[in-house]
Amino acid sequence: MGMKQQEEYDGDGAAAVSSTQKMVFAYYVTGHGFGHATRVAEVVRHLILAGHDVHVVTAAPEFVFTNEVHSPRLFFRKVVLECGAVQSDALTVDPLATLERYTEETVKPRASILAKEAEWLKFINADLVVSDVVSTVCRVAADVGIPSVCVANFSWDIIYLDYVMAAGPDSRSIVLQIAEDYSNCNFLIRLPGYCPMPAFRNVIDVPLVVRRLYKSTEEVREELGIADNVKLVILNFGGQPSELKLKEEFLPSGWLCLVCGASDTQDLPANFKKLPKNVYTPDIIAASDCMIGYLIFIFIFQINILKIQVAAQILQEIALGKYHASVNHSEAKRLCDAAVPDDQRRRAIGQDDILIPEWYANAGKQLGC
Repeated sequence: MGMKQQEEYDGDGAAAVSSTQKMVFAYYVTGHGFGHATRVAEVVRHLILAGHDVHVVTAAPEFVFTNEVHSPRLFFRKVVLECGAVQSDALTVDPLATLERYTEETVKPRASILAKEAEWLKFINADLVVSDVVSTVCRVAADVGIPSVCVANFSWDIIYLDYVMAAGPDSRSIVLQIAEDYSNCNFLIRLPGYCPMPAFRNVIDVPLVVRRLYKSTEEVREELGIADNVKLVILNFGGQPSELKLKEEFLPSGWLCLVCGASDTQDLPANFKKLPKNVYTPDIIAASDCMIGYLIFIFIFQINILKIQVAAQILQEIALGKYHASVNHSEAKRLCDAAVPDDQRRRAIGQDDILIPEWYANAGKQLGC
């Protein structure tokens, strides 16, 4: 849209704002895989269309965002603030390696991270810190006096809880620190498909955030040189290298597999086709007959543009002070969301000796969970 402001809705349905309402958003994004970055790209697109500046802080590749947004209001800062999960391959997480790397990249340099990020937020005059779903920056924002919002359907404290189960109780301080950092967040904008996230005090549920489609099935097939009578399956592990030993006999006759994340040196059978690393996957997925992936929800449909706008609109209103945090959530009420079901799950698999504090049971008794 360029630097010129518009007073009316643009062609994509995003409401522009006057120059007096222009705000600066600092958007921190986990660099693990592409799932976080791709949904952030859609929210960022709407914030920029509304006339705001957005600074994206991430280790994810820039093309994930620039596929969606080309604007002088979009800024990138390449920073690793946490590792997400360390994977030995597309399907295998290494819990011990994850905790070790998190300790090296986030725990040990914590004081430096807090100071550096606070200085940077002041330098760009940020109005709101948004995170998907980096925990440390929620503490930074609180220290600086800037509101913060997380937009996600899971949080790393709950994910790492299972890793600590594998590593032993000596690592529990990592989970507790992550949860404490999240508790500084003003709001959680919770996306569908969420897991329990008890660290957050105030929750706003929104519809699914997805990237829009640009090309039809016919256009995608024509660009890839694929005949209409060929059945398509896409192999996609959310930005993780597939590194699978693929064989021609894996597919039925008449099928072609489009492979995301294949290395440049990987040789594929004739019925498998590499896709470029920066391919716009929503169009490819929509043109495919089925998909092979892991731990993902795939929705092949266009969503009303106003629904997609919801998350961006809420962020703007929080930055303007139109949303106010509730004070009615007790600690037990928040913890019951995750603690009691998690307690039951761990006892069911015979792991009731680690990381089940007394207040888990107390929360359940208080609330009848």
